[in-house]
Amino acid sequence: MTRRLALWLLLLSVPGAAPAAPASGEDELIERVVVRNRLFDVGGRLELSPSVGVMMMTRLTDHYTLSGDVTFNLFHTLAVEGRATVAYSRQTGLARRIAQQFLERDPTLGIERADDLSDAWEMRGNALAGLRWAPIYGKISLLAELPVHFQAYLSANVGAGSFHRQSLVYCRALLSRDEGTCSDWLTESRIAGMASGALGIRFFTSQRGALRFEVRDYAFQDTYLVNIDRIVAESGGVTGERARAGITHLVLFDVGYAFIF
Repeated sequence: MTRRLALWLLLLSVPGAAPAAPASGEDELIERVVVRNRLFDVGGRLELSPSVGVMMMTRLTDHYTLSGDVTFNLFHTLAVEGRATVAYSRQTGLARRIAQQFLERDPTLGIERADDLSDAWEMRGNALAGLRWAPIYGKISLLAELPVHFQAYLSANVGAGSFHRQSLVYCRALLSRDEGTCSDWLTESRIAGMASGALGIRFFTSQRGALRFEVRDYAFQDTYLVNIDRIVAESGGVTGERARAGITHLVLFDVGYAFIF
């Protein structure tokens, strides 16, 4: 047994006696498909990107957006961007039902004073500027032969937005108590500061373009009226006190295409 072990050790120590190395075909495949330098380099390049967005979860308001981004990539991973958005917004069916059912209740029978609802502002548009950080670059293989390169990113922006609000409680001209209809709900409009953040991913289709998907949050200060005297309101008078209700978040799913120059 000792003699046989010594013989094996002697063979392994002789140059050229070790087992042959694997064929180079596998190494070439790994080098060609799996290990590859960054193919799509955006550093120092300008991007123009239109996109459309839909609200992921609606409560009192619903939003659809059309946006345009202008972005300059300072480096491979960091960019400055400007963003302008117009929005089609409206009250949801839930909001209209709440307003109707509330109006059906006679204020002389015990519900004379009320507070309006929070999170009822509708965004009409905004203009934002900020930074985009894209630390993750990678690729996935489709059908094991077609590599698709992608870049994941985070975006942070600040700016101002245009907002509109229709009250769900403050009716200034009652049509029918039985049907809960009003011809003149109190409305408000304002320009206010806001912030926006996004988590996204884009898939490069060529050196000059990429398809992108992102989840974007628009955040702004919410305000509404409290202690509304409904009898005074329905007679056309002024009532209520302004209250702040924290921050409203509108979360939308965006799909767009980036033209890279």
